[in-house]
Amino acid sequence: QIKLNGDLLEFDYLALCDGVFSENKNKVIKNNRNAQFNNSLAFRGTLKNFEQKDISVYLGPNLHFVIYPLNQEGDYNFISVIRENNIKKIDNKITSIENYFKFIKSNTSLDLRKLENKSVYPIFVSKHYNKPHNEKIFIVGDALFAFPPSFAQGASQSLETSHEAYKNIIGEKNNYYENRELIIKEVKVRSEFNQFAFHVSNPFIKYFRDISMKLLCNKKFFLKYYLGRIYK
Repeated sequence: QIKLNGDLLEFDYLALCDGVFSENKNKVIKNNRNAQFNNSLAFRGTLKNFEQKDISVYLGPNLHFVIYPLNQEGDYNFISVIRENNIKKIDNKITSIENYFKFIKSNTSLDLRKLENKSVYPIFVSKHYNKPHNEKIFIVGDALFAFPPSFAQGASQSLETSHEAYKNIIGEKNNYYENRELIIKEVKVRSEFNQFAFHVSNPFIKYFRDISMKLLCNKKFFLKYYLGRIYK
């Protein structure tokens, strides 16, 4: 039962999917801990006819960015995560966007002059996993848990939680929150570790990071353990 505009409404199931700042989640979980600023921002843009056809990842001090194709017409998405401790500095004013763009360009030899539709957004993530006492309430996507965007799991987890909630509603499964807790722990650890590793600025640590990535990323046992437990 929930109260809406003064009326008491009754449902068999309730699905909450209103994002990282879910107001509805606050209504069904007492003392819910909201998402927190992740000391980072997302810089977005689009490119035309980028020279690399595959997904490209670039690592730099206090930032990383990814470029990947959006369609068959030669449009590419550009997304960079930049370390930023002061949330007050983040806005979509032209001067702010250009300052962050200059920082990105100063850390790569790629020609990004044709980057269009530039924008910046602060990144918020969940710090704690909270679930409702009533297991007929299904919280999905970022409303359930928002990860740092360094493991490419934001949209994937939203789709996965939606599908799993559906399976529980139709009776094929009955362990939604127990299963989600296990997966959230694994994705969270990897997302946080990736963000740390991608943004390393210490030359000594960066050297060993690069060597390790070259060695491990070609090893099936590593890919199966690090990625396979999530991408299965």
